Amino acid sequence: MDEISDLEDVPEVELGDIQLSLRQEAENRVVEDDGYTLFGCLALNITNLLLRIPARNKNKTTQGTKTIEEYTKPDVIKKGAVDLLSKHKKQFKSVLTILVDDNTPEALPNSQSESKESEAHMETFYQRVIEDCKSDEKYKPYAKLCIYAAATCINTPIYIASVNEAGEMQWTYFKPLFKFEGQPEAVINYVTMFISSDNTFHGIESHDQSALVPVARGLVGMYMSFLEDTPETSIEVPDELRNLPIASKYRLCYNLNNDMVLRCW
Repeated sequence: MDEISDLEDVPEVELGDIQLSLRQEAENRVVEDDGYTLFGCLALNITNLLLRIPARNKNKTTQGTKTIEEYTKPDVIKKGAVDLLSKHKKQFKSVLTILVDDNTPEALPNSQSESKESEAHMETFYQRVIEDCKSDEKYKPYAKLCIYAAATCINTPIYIASVNEAGEMQWTYFKPLFKFEGQPEAVINYVTMFISSDNTFHGIESHDQSALVPVARGLVGMYMSFLEDTPETSIEVPDELRNLPIASKYRLCYNLNNDMVLRCW
């Protein structure tokens, strides 16, 4: 499945249609009628999922490590995600190009440039992103970035259902990007949500614990979609990579053992 698309350009789809599509995948998946902000929906989902997990000893967690139970309030998840964006700039800056919707050349600096001017532009832009992510309205152009930050914060994969330009439902997969000190123990298998055309999030519950995990692409799939939409003449390939023998290129892809990377080549 492709990345979450520009939701303003997709046709309106009723929640009932999404319900039908989801039931074809897993009989007991239900979309909540009420819509929330990203962090509000995530907090509600975590609360509901924790109610279904058998009691466990939370005192066994390492000192200083949070527990998932602490992330049942929207403001707490939002603060955790924003803190990660602030403290781990290197990890998130490297994927800004495909995670930010406001990616015109004037708005989004070249994340690969090493010039002082570009670095200063990137830092200014990134600080604006962090400030906007604190708002329940201004975060929307950076929803994908916030979802990855939230998934990392709660150490739980997040699956987002959306509607593409053809009016078809698709899944996108956001997994924790890295480990950090104080990260909660992974006790929830995954969270599922639906994002509507107005950037409102609806919880998706599956009362059947054996329901199959949604079929979705993750960050590499997003990058491949980004490459497919990028003119070939504007893609800069380092000479060291360009001059590799064909056999070496295929060997490199083979070692990564990922068909999607091969398609990116």
